[in-house]
Amino acid sequence: MRLTLQVLGPGCWNCRRLYRSAEVAAERLREQRADLEIEIEKIEDPGRFLEFDIMSTPALAINGRVVSAGRSAAPERIMVWIEEYLQREGSQIMDA
Repeated sequence: MRLTLQVLGPGCWNCRRLYRSAEVAAERLREQRADLEIEIEKIEDPGRFLEFDIMSTPALAINGRVVSAGRSAAPERIMVWIEEYLQREGSQIMDA
């Protein structure tokens, strides 16, 4: 499965920290799950923040779905969000 993690923020310290945590989480998950392709996109343009309907940064989205806004997160927490996203998506595919 292919995932895109979008890290939204103007480039502040917390935004850079969230981006690095996303890199670490992606790296760890790639080692655990060969079926995952994970790309990380850094979005620093405030005009694009509106596409995600967020009021505060940093924010993290998985395939366009916001999972966190207004705070940074540790790699372990991001891994949990990714696994939850994959479970939801898997159940939707099975329901179709």
